[in-house]
Amino acid sequence: MGNKELKPNPEQASKQDTYAYQRKVGFMLYAANITRPDAARTASKLSEFSRNPSPIHDAAATRAIAYLYHTKTLAIEYSRRT
Repeated sequence: MGNKELKPNPEQASKQDTYAYQRKVGFMLYAANITRPDAARTASKLSEFSRNPSPIHDAAATRAIAYLYHTKTLAIEYSRRT
């Protein structure tokens, strides 16, 4: 999402746009909860707008999914202290 603050949509989104957005955010939430904790805050913030998303929200969700795709080979490594 970068430094842009997302705000509520002043207009009413179509049912098709809302459904497509909810699917994107659902994907993000699944990834964040299962394997990608680095995306959790973004997914949580995007989910706030799932009832009435704007094109700006949709673009942010698309960018977040692109981030997940382009960083799929990275991992968080944990090591134990010895």
